[in-house]
Amino acid sequence: MLVFCSAFNHVNRHCTRFAVVLFFAALASCVSVEQPPVPTAGKLSNPEYVRMYGPRPDERFPLPATDISEVDPKFLRQEVAYHGPEQPGTIIVDTATRYLYLVRESGRALRYGIGVGKEGLAWRGRARVGRKATWPSWTPTADMIRREPERNARWAVGMPGGLQNPLGARVLYLYNGDKRSQTPRRAQQMKV
Repeated sequence: MLVFCSAFNHVNRHCTRFAVVLFFAALASCVSVEQPPVPTAGKLSNPEYVRMYGPRPDERFPLPATDISEVDPKFLRQEVAYHGPEQPGTIIVDTATRYLYLVRESGRALRYGIGVGKEGLAWRGRARVGRKATWPSWTPTADMIRREPERNARWAVGMPGGLQNPLGARVLYLYNGDKRSQTPRRAQQMKV
């Protein structure tokens, strides 16, 4: 399940939940998350961050280490307390605070810093993960091509997966409703 909310912090707040299908079936819930101390990271010196953000030579497209030297440490992956109603395995996307939470057992969650695009800021509700892809291809929308033809027109038939692909190495495709015919023409995508 994936939950998207616009207000989600350590104080109990009503938030609109988005259960892994990307088009509105809004439900209200209360969630609280204890904010841990901000880790001190800059370069990859902490062994835990080296493991998380270091090179991935065994990938289909070998990944170099991620440069986290300019990332605010609060956006680095970390385990936090979770005191909400969602079941383990649920993904909560809090667009207002720019965090994604993966709910785990025993009142814990993994928290990740995320980027949120214009459409993501407006979306609220529940969705389901309809498909997962590794190194997916990407096709810009007609609007993207119209706005920036010099950048996007060459990818009108799709950009293959790889290091330059904006979707990255993993994508969750989100749907609403039980049948694919109830989804929009293009599935919404979430880079993970």
